[in-house]
This record gives sequence, structure tokens and C-alpha cells, in this order.
Amino acid sequence: MEIGNKLYELRKNANLSQEQLAEKLNITRQTISNWELGQTVPDIMQAKEISKIFKITLDELIDNNVKDILVEKISNTEKIVGTTKKNLKMLSIVIIVFLIIVVLINVVYMYRVHKEKTMLEQRQFQEQLYREYMTNIKTRRFYISINNEKYSYIIQYGEDNAPILDTLALISEYNEKAQENYNIYINYILQTYGNYKDVKERINDVKNYFESRGGTWEENSNILM
Repeated sequence: MEIGNKLYELRKNANLSQEQLAEKLNITRQTISNWELGQTVPDIMQAKEISKIFKITLDELIDNNVKDILVEKISNTEKIVGTTKKNLKMLSIVIIVFLIIVVLINVVYMYRVHKEKTMLEQRQFQEQLYREYMTNIKTRRFYISINNEKYSYIIQYGEDNAPILDTLALISEYNEKAQENYNIYINYILQTYGNYKDVKERINDVKNYFESRGGTWEENSNILM
């Protein structure tokens, strides 16, 4: 209930006219009318005088307005608090999700970096082994003449003198007979590959093979390594 309505009820219950109440308050009747119509409200001093006339407390005079205001303020405060809690909860969830995403991205990134680093280290290690391997490889080349055909025989071996690779190449002018013989010779070399642990034994075996067929054997010392 507004203060104007409250004032109207108090005046009626006290059997006072607007003029009579205005006289007690030393104001005009029109002021009382404006209060009761809700067009204006009494100031704090006038409100105290009204409460004395009707023998009520100032709180009772404005009780309904105060309660409504308090209830509205409390309701608004509760709404604000509720909204704030929801917003804080959503913000917390967003922050947690963001942190989880950041952690996952970092984990994936670190894993990829570690994987790439490991692969790089392995590749570098393999390249180093290959360089060392190639540095330790030695090569000997021989020229073979047999049946008017010429061949180049190359053998590679390591520090332990173990044969690594045999290569036979036809270097005379190509013809069907030379190719046929080459196929026979290369098959022998391939079939016997791995039978010897020492390069000297392997060379002697291939040399004996060609010499037993009437071929000649000459080492090219220019590329001896």
C-alpha cells in the first residue's frame, strides 16, 4: 500500500477531513489531497508529524512501502546472486575446458617434438653408422679375359676382410654369346656368395673358376683401396 492510501485510511479512521488534517500540520488542504492521490509525498519532518497525530510509528506509516521495496530489493538481489553464480559456474567450466585443451595441445606438441627428435637422432645415428661403414669398406677390381670376352670383377670387403659385395660386368662388345656366357658366370658368383668369410679366399675361388676355363686374371691396382 502506498503512503497516500495509508494516509487516507488513517484520516478516515480518525474522522478527520482534509482541511482538519491540513490545519494540524499547518499546510494546505491541497497538499493533503496531493499526498492521498499519490502525486506527492510528505517529507521526513511532515511524516514524523503525521505519525504523532495518528499515534503510530514512522515505520508503520510507511510500512507497506518499505516492505515492498525490501522484498523487491531482496528478490532482485537473489536474482543477481543466482545469475552471478550461474555465470561464475559457466566461466569456471569454460576455464577448465580451456585449460584441458591447452594441456592436451601441449602434450600432443611435446609428443610430436619428442617423436621428431627421436627420429632425427635415429636417422643421424644410422647415417653415422653408414658413413663409418662406407669409410671402412675396401674395394679391389680385376679384369678377366675369356673366350675373347672381357669382364670387370669388383669385390668389396670390410675391416674384418669379410666379403660384402661381388660385382661382375661385361665390358667387351655386346653379343648374344657374350651375354649367354655372362649369365653363366654371374649365376656362379651369386650361388657361391656367402660361402667365404675371407676376401682372399673369395678372390682365389673366382680366379680359379675363370682360369680353369682358360681365362686370364689381372688386378687393376690403380683403384686398390
